[in-house]
Amino acid sequence: MKLQNILFPTASTAGEGGMYFFTSSKMTDSGQIRLKAGESLTTDTYFNGLSADKWKKYTVVREVTLTLHLQGKVQYALFSKVDKDGGEEKLAEGILTPDTGWETLPIPWEKARGIVYFRLTALEPSVFYGGWYTCAAPAQRPVKIALDICTYRREAYVKENCRLLWERMTRDPDFGHFLIFVVDNGRTLTPEDLPEGVRLFPNANAGGSGGFTRGLMEIQQAARQENITHALLMDDDVLLEPEALLRTYTLLSLAKVEYRDGVVGGAMLRLDKKSVLVESGALWNRGWLISRKKGLDVSLPGACLESEAEEPVDYTAWWYTCLPLSLAREDNLPLPFFVRGDDVEYGLRNARHILLLNGICIWHEPFENKYAAYTEYYILRNQLIANAIHNRAFSLQEIRSYVKNRVMEEVYMYRYRSAQLLMDAVEDFLKGVDWLKQTDAQALHQEILKKGGTFLSPEETAQLFDQESYGKSIAKKTELPFFHKVMRRLTVNGTFLPSAVPMVSVPVLGNLEINVYRAEKALYYDKATGRGFVAQKDAKQAKDCLKRLHRVERRLSAEYEKTNHQFRQRYRELTNRKFWQAYLGLPPQR
Repeated sequence: MKLQNILFPTASTAGEGGMYFFTSSKMTDSGQIRLKAGESLTTDTYFNGLSADKWKKYTVVREVTLTLHLQGKVQYALFSKVDKDGGEEKLAEGILTPDTGWETLPIPWEKARGIVYFRLTALEPSVFYGGWYTCAAPAQRPVKIALDICTYRREAYVKENCRLLWERMTRDPDFGHFLIFVVDNGRTLTPEDLPEGVRLFPNANAGGSGGFTRGLMEIQQAARQENITHALLMDDDVLLEPEALLRTYTLLSLAKVEYRDGVVGGAMLRLDKKSVLVESGALWNRGWLISRKKGLDVSLPGACLESEAEEPVDYTAWWYTCLPLSLAREDNLPLPFFVRGDDVEYGLRNARHILLLNGICIWHEPFENKYAAYTEYYILRNQLIANAIHNRAFSLQEIRSYVKNRVMEEVYMYRYRSAQLLMDAVEDFLKGVDWLKQTDAQALHQEILKKGGTFLSPEETAQLFDQESYGKSIAKKTELPFFHKVMRRLTVNGTFLPSAVPMVSVPVLGNLEINVYRAEKALYYDKATGRGFVAQKDAKQAKDCLKRLHRVERRLSAEYEKTNHQFRQRYRELTNRKFWQAYLGLPPQR
C-alpha cells in the first residue's frame, strides 16, 4: 500500500522549497529537479520525510520500500534523522543507473526511526522526477471519507477548491475513497456552481457549528447506503495540498486496532508565510488555548523532526479534522455554539487519540489578521459553557476575576461596545440550556453584529491614520512607575481626566491600554486589511459599563454554580439529531 508520494513545490508554494527538498539545484513547480554532476538533493523535509516513529506507533506498516523515478547515474543514501540538530543514522547506500527510469529500494524498517529520508547525488547530469514510499501491509479496514465543507458567502473559494478536488478525484484512482459535501449557510450557491459530483445543502445560517453539524447529519444518512466511515471537517477558505487527503486515508486504513477511533488533525500553516506553522494540535487550558508548534518554520533544516515531536493535545481545529462516524453519531453531535469554541468542546468530548502527521495540513489566513468585536461575545460565552461541561474546577472566583479584567480592558481602551458584548455573553450563559435551545441563532447573530459596530473603509481609515503614534504603540514599552499605574486605574485609564491628545493610531489586536491613555479618540488599525474603527473616550459610557459590571458580578455569585450544574447534566439535549433538525428548521423525519 502506498504510504506517501514525494511532492514538489506548486505554483503557490514555489518560494518555499525547503518544505520539499534541500538542494542547490533550482526548484520549480514543473515536477522535476535537474541535477548537475556533483549536485545533490535531500528529503529530510516537512512534506517528503517519512515519519517512521509515527507510522510504527499508530499503524501496522511493515516492509517499507522507496520507489524513485530517475534519469542518469546517481549515488543514493537512506538515513534516519534522529535529532533536529543534524544527528542521523545511515540505513543504506549505493549507486543507481536505471535503464527504465524506475528503481525500488528496500528500507531496513526495523532500524528506521525518527524521520526516514534519502539523499541523491548526481554522478553525471541527472533528472529526478519523483517517487513514493510503499509498504507490504494491506489495509486493515475499509475507509471512505466524506469532506464536510461549511461555507458562508465565500463562493470563489468554494468553487475553486471543489473544482480542484473533484478534478483530482476523477483522474486519480487514489482519490476514489472521497466524497464532497458542501453546506451553504449563505444560500448563495447553486448546484450549477459546483462539479456534478459535489453534494450541495442550503442551510440556515447557524454559524460554523450549524453548518458542520448539518454536514455530519447528511453524511450519516448517506453512510447507510454508501459505506462512509469518516467525516473530514474542513474550512471553505483554505489552500489544500491534496496529498494531505491521501495521507489521512492511508493513516486510517493502516491504523492499529487501538487507534481505530483516532481523530486525524491537520496542521495550519500561514497563508502569508507559507512555511510557518500556526498550530499543530492544541491544548484547551480551560479556555486559554495553547497552539502547539506555533511559529515553527518548517522549511528550516531539522524542522521536519521538531514538527513531529509529540506533545499532549486536547483537540484539533475544524479547518481540518477527520473523525470516525462511530464518534460523530446522531446522538453525539456538536453543541450550537454558532462560532468559536465548537471544535474545542467537540474535541474534548470525543478525541481519545489525536493523530498528527507531517504533510497533513492546510494554509489559512492567520488569526491575528482578523478582528471583529462580535467574536468576543462568542468566545466568552462558549468558553463558559465548555468549562461548565468539562471542568468542574473552574471556580467562581476565577471566572469573576477573568470577566472583570476582560471588561475593564475594553473600557480602558474606550471599546465600550466590546465591553457590553462581553457582559451579554455572561448573562446569556447564565440563562442556561433552555435559552440556548430555544434561541433563534440567526436573529441573535444579527443583534450581536449590530452591537459590535463596523469598520471604516480603507480610504476613510487612511485619512485618519497617524504613522507616528502607531509606531510608538507597537514599540517595546518600558516599565512604568507604580504611581502611574495607580493613577491609570483610579481614573479608568484617563477617562476622567482632560484629554492630552486628540487622536492616536494603535493596532486593532495586541494593543496596550497605555497607548490610548488620555487620548480623546483612538483609531484601531488593522494592518492586514487597511481598515479601522474609531473609539472615543466617553465618561458616561464608561460609568454605564462599570455599573453593569457590578450587576454581572453579583449575578455570577448567585447563579454560576447552578448554571454550571445544569449544563453538565443537560447538554446532551443539544447534541442529538432531533434537536438539530428543529434548530436548523429541517423536517422532523429525514
